[in-house]
Parts: sequence; C-alpha cells; structure tokens
Amino acid sequence: MEFHLPTSFDGLSVQRASDDEIRNLGILKESTLQEFPQFKVYSVKGTDFIGYVAAANCACHEDEKEYNEPSFFGIGYPAGA
Repeated sequence: MEFHLPTSFDGLSVQRASDDEIRNLGILKESTLQEFPQFKVYSVKGTDFIGYVAAANCACHEDEKEYNEPSFFGIGYPAGA
C-alpha cells in the first residue's frame, strides 16, 4: 500500500481515481503500480488538499467508539495496552 495524506484534515471524499487523475497526481511511484498490479488508486480529497491511497481494496466505516476500542475491521489494541 502507498498513500499521500495529511495528518489531519477537514472534509473527506474518497473515490476511485481515473487514469487522468493518476497521471496528474504525479507523486505516485510508477514502480508501485508495476510491482502491485492489483492495486487501485483512490483519490482522497478534503477542503484544502488532494491526496491518494494505492491499495488492493478500500473500505470505510464510521462509528462512535473511543480511540482505543477495537475497530469495525477487527484492528485494535490488545487488552491492557
């Protein structure tokens, strides 16, 4: 996976990037897509930035959990950490 995102942002839009958008991003290493042809590029836009994520899949889920609670995707901190 490869990504180019700020550490914090306002607003969020994620969508599959077109071939033109991928070329215009210019930051994405061509070797990444050559080495991992299964990767798709998703443009990630906020109110004051445009970034990307290159990954095999993209999924999202929003909830009201606390920072250290396990996520919807099963990623979390071990008990007592």
